[in-house]
Amino acid sequence: MNAPVLPLQAMRATADRLAPHVLRTPVTPLHGRHTRALLPGLASVTLKLELMQRTGTFKARGALNAVLGLTAEQRAWRSAARVGGAAATLSSLEPPESPRNDRAQSSSR
Repeated sequence: MNAPVLPLQAMRATADRLAPHVLRTPVTPLHGRHTRALLPGLASVTLKLELMQRTGTFKARGALNAVLGLTAEQRAWRSAARVGGAAATLSSLEPPESPRNDRAQSSSR
């Protein structure tokens, strides 16, 4: 099964759309005998240091690309769904002044 090929022009357009929102991270070559031993015959290995993104991962680019591809209506709906999910999660938490929380805080002092 062959993966679809994304044209270079489409990759550049995506990079341009994301550029104002994500950090430009460095690319660095990987050298050393371990690399040569594990990957014989390869000319070089290059690392893209996406761990330097604000999120610490490469996921910022993919997530942002997906969000920027949504219509305003889709973004509003998804935002409302997330707020609803967050509210449901938070409603199950005990308030800070609850007796159970007070005991936990006093035992940790």
